Amino acid sequence: MTGSLFIKTTSEIDLYNTISVPSSRYAVLRLKSGDNYWDVTTKGTDGLLLKKQGASDVQLKLDTSGNVSIPGYFKSTVATGTAPIRVSSTTLCTNLNADMVDGVNVKDIEHTLYI
Repeated sequence: MTGSLFIKTTSEIDLYNTISVPSSRYAVLRLKSGDNYWDVTTKGTDGLLLKKQGASDVQLKLDTSGNVSIPGYFKSTVATGTAPIRVSSTTLCTNLNADMVDGVNVKDIEHTLYI
């Protein structure tokens, strides 16, 4: 099947269908939000890509392993008292900077050299 399907509605719409696309081809769903168009694309093992129409870079990539990549920064808007992220790994995260450790500002920690 090729071509386009246009649906204009102001009410909720549910579309449940499986569309099989060969792994060598792209499947694209274009969504309109206000004056912006967003392309949701999938191809083979690329995972799911979200790109604003006209933008040169992908805004979000969800790969087949569940990893999320974004070109910008992570912004959390959860209320104070709610953890903005949850981490299960205990592995050191290189280049992660923190000003507070258990509620204490690192400037307030006495630096002691042990020999």
